Amino acid sequence: MTQYDHRIRDTQDFLAGISPSMCLAKWTQLSLHLQIGHSHSCHHPAAHKIRLDEISEDPANLHNTSFKKLQQQAMLKGDRPDECSYCWKIEDSGGISDRIWKSAESWSFDFKESVACNTLRNPPYVEVSFDSTCNFKCAYCSPSISSSWMAEIEQFGAYPTSDKLNDIGIIKWKNKMPIPQREHNPYVEAFWKWWPDLVNDLRVFRITGGEPLLSKNVWRVLDYLEENKFPELEFAINSNLGVDQTLIDKLIQKLNKIRPNVKNIFLFTSVDTYGKPAEYIRYGLNYEQFMKNTNNIIEHTDAILVYMITVSNLSLIGSKNLFEDILEQKNKFSRRQVQIDTPYLRYPYFLAVDILPEQYKKYWQDVIDFMESHHDQVNGFADYEIDKSKRVLPIINSAPNTADTIKHKIDFVKFVDEYDRRRNTSFFTTFPKLLEFYYQCKELDV
Repeated sequence: MTQYDHRIRDTQDFLAGISPSMCLAKWTQLSLHLQIGHSHSCHHPAAHKIRLDEISEDPANLHNTSFKKLQQQAMLKGDRPDECSYCWKIEDSGGISDRIWKSAESWSFDFKESVACNTLRNPPYVEVSFDSTCNFKCAYCSPSISSSWMAEIEQFGAYPTSDKLNDIGIIKWKNKMPIPQREHNPYVEAFWKWWPDLVNDLRVFRITGGEPLLSKNVWRVLDYLEENKFPELEFAINSNLGVDQTLIDKLIQKLNKIRPNVKNIFLFTSVDTYGKPAEYIRYGLNYEQFMKNTNNIIEHTDAILVYMITVSNLSLIGSKNLFEDILEQKNKFSRRQVQIDTPYLRYPYFLAVDILPEQYKKYWQDVIDFMESHHDQVNGFADYEIDKSKRVLPIINSAPNTADTIKHKIDFVKFVDEYDRRRNTSFFTTFPKLLEFYYQCKELDV
């Protein structure tokens, strides 16, 4: 058994000693969406509203919300919080979920006793999105996260799916209307009040978006990290790497200035498949320029580049070509400096792999086979990367034959038809191997 296997086993044993549903990340991790005033412990549960009266009392209540405390109590009692269904689904299919993976991370497992004794002061892992300014309109994104999506919805309205995808009225009802970067934001104000205390307890600090490189608050953080030393801190920043080249160059310069002050730097970027299909999904992406920018980052900084590959029913076909490009980078640079993560998409439901027919499993199996055939190389795919990719396979074609599944398949057709109309794209020429699925779904709308 490897050291890696021992850590997973130790984590499982520790969590089971508290309760069968225990997850350290509910205490140790925080994701903040300051542009809408929402919070959650990790990216899987839906974010919930942060109460202004709570953060006016103590800015640390950006993390310690009354809602989150209820979920923590449920876990301590052995109940499964509904918001954590992502993990329950994987565990019920026999896989190892992020409940284990996240709890096993050093920024979480090292604080297990503090969590068990209720003495943890600040979360060691914090992700923050300051605003929604973004130049991309990814198919599975929303106006709450992307200003480009907001502009489209303001022009055309909601998508004609059964749940009126990205309807402004629904966004307002859910309290998810973003505060523009130009306006005063009380949640951002609370963050900066908390920051001098928080930063000293951080093991990982990650900036998400929107597109972070278009946010003035992000550059303020970068300036702070350039001017102060935090030797235990792993700093991470997301970017679509599709912004103006001057910003890419500015980022490279800034990361090199920050590097001596922190333990590690990670740059997370998203791409879901190869070439034109990738550009269709992540609208605004130029795949060729994107790969040039990733090479530039790897070659001219010491940052670890992590590809976030969101697995959806649009991304399966062609994924192997993407993994071939990534393997080429791993071989050119190193396995340490080029890493991947493969979360599966849950929403919108009509883009999830659950609703695909069995025959489409082979495309992801090809990816797994390719990774396994290159994992023994010094710069090939790591065990944990392969294991995480394997957990996606049983999710494909797992949706029960119910009225909801039929509704999602009908919505799939409505979405791609409207997507093409608004954006002058072509599902038919971009995804020829998905046409059989498209017409199967279309026949259901009678």
